[in-house]
Amino acid sequence: MQILNLVVADTDKLYAESLTNFLSLYSHQKFQVSCFTKLHGLIEFLAGNDRKVDILLISSDLFTDEIKLDCANTVIILTKGEINGKVNGFYSINKYQNADIIANKITGIFSEGDKHNILPVHERKKAKVIAVYSPIGSSGKTCMAVSLSIQSARRGMTVLYLNFENVQTTPLLFNTSYEVSLSDLLYHIKDPGSKLHLKIEGTRCIDPETRIHYFAPPDRLTELEEITPDEIRRFIKELRAMGQYDLVFLDMSSSFNMFNIALLEECDEIFYVSLQDRVSRLKAGLVLNEMRLLSERNGYPLFDKITFILNKWKADMPVEREESYFENEIRLPFCEEIALEVSKNTLSSMTNNFCKSIGLLLGEKVLRGFGDEYAAV
Repeated sequence: MQILNLVVADTDKLYAESLTNFLSLYSHQKFQVSCFTKLHGLIEFLAGNDRKVDILLISSDLFTDEIKLDCANTVIILTKGEINGKVNGFYSINKYQNADIIANKITGIFSEGDKHNILPVHERKKAKVIAVYSPIGSSGKTCMAVSLSIQSARRGMTVLYLNFENVQTTPLLFNTSYEVSLSDLLYHIKDPGSKLHLKIEGTRCIDPETRIHYFAPPDRLTELEEITPDEIRRFIKELRAMGQYDLVFLDMSSSFNMFNIALLEECDEIFYVSLQDRVSRLKAGLVLNEMRLLSERNGYPLFDKITFILNKWKADMPVEREESYFENEIRLPFCEEIALEVSKNTLSSMTNNFCKSIGLLLGEKVLRGFGDEYAAV
C-alpha cells in the first residue's frame, strides 16, 4: 500500500505553500506533496521523474500546452470560481474553499480512476469500535459519544465519530455545510464492487478544532433505513481494514432493530445508557433481556461487551432497580452547564463533573491495551 504522490502547482505562492503545508501536516498518511509556483520548475520536475505522479493539482494559468497530458495518472484543475466537475475534459476543484474539503475531493476524484485499489496508509491502526446505545430517548448518549471522541482526540488518537440517528444533532456540534455527506457514502455501501475505503476518505470531514473525523448527516432522514444489516456490517469491517483509526464511536439511534443489532454485534464495546427513573430502567431491562436471548441464540457475545451507564445521575434522586444487571453500573453526574448549552466547549470542559467522569470512563474502559502514550492529559 503506497502513499499518493501529489504535485500542487499554482502561481499564487502563498496559496500553493499554504495548501501544501496543510496537506503535508494533516494528510501525510495519504499524500507525499511537492509544490511548484513557476512553470519551468514544474516541467523540469515532471520530465525528470522516473514514473508518473499520481495526482497533478494545477491552476488553470499554469496548465499550458507545455504540460504533457501523460505526466500524471490524474490531472485536476484548480479554478477560481464555483466550477465543480470538469474543465476541458479534466476534473476541477474550486480552490477557494476549506482545505479539508479540497483534500476530500482530491481523494474522491482519484478513486474514480484508480485501477489498482490503492489505499494510502502510512501506519496501520487497529480500530476499536465502541457503540453508545440506549433504548431511551433523551438519555444523553450523543453528549457521551462526542465527549468521549473529543477527549480521545485530545490524547493524540485518530478518532471517527459516527452518528447513526435518523434525526441528528451533528450540525449543532460540527460544521456540516460541506458538499458531501453521508448520503454519498451510503450509495457506495450498497455496491459490493465499490472501492469503499476511498469513498470513506473522500466523504469524511475533519473538525479543525478537535481533529475528530465525522460525516455530515444524510440528505434524507429515512436514508439510513435503506441500508441492510449485511451492508452496515461491510461498512464497519471496511473501517477496520483501512487501518487509519484508533477509535470509532458509534452514536446509535434508540431503535432495537436488525440494523442496530448488526452494529452491536460488530462493535468491540457497548456503552449501554439508562436514566435514573423507573420508566427508563424498565425499558432498559426489557431490551437487555432481548439482547441476552439474541446472544444465546446467535452465538454473538453481546452481553459480554456491555458496560452499564447511568447518565444524568443526581444524588438526591432514588435509583429504581428493575433488573440485577445494573449492579455494577458507572454513574455519570447530571451537568447543569451541559443542560443549558450542548456544545464542543461544554462537552470538553474538564471543569465540570460530567467531563471528568467521561475521562475516567475513557481510561478504565476504552484505552485499555493502547499503552502509556495515550495517558490522560
